[in-house]
Amino acid sequence: MNIGDRYHLAPGAPGIVVIREIQDGGLVLVENDTPGPGVYPYLVKPDTLVPATT
Repeated sequence: MNIGDRYHLAPGAPGIVVIREIQDGGLVLVENDTPGPGVYPYLVKPDTLVPATT
């Protein structure tokens, strides 16, 4: 997992997030891949992230 990598939040989930920061505590700061109003970064646990193939 690297900054800039693209993932789905869970298997089969619509939309893609981009890794913005990897924190020491094990959380990952992600942001929606599609820019627009309401797009903001948020923290998630990396356990459920699935690499995006498109």
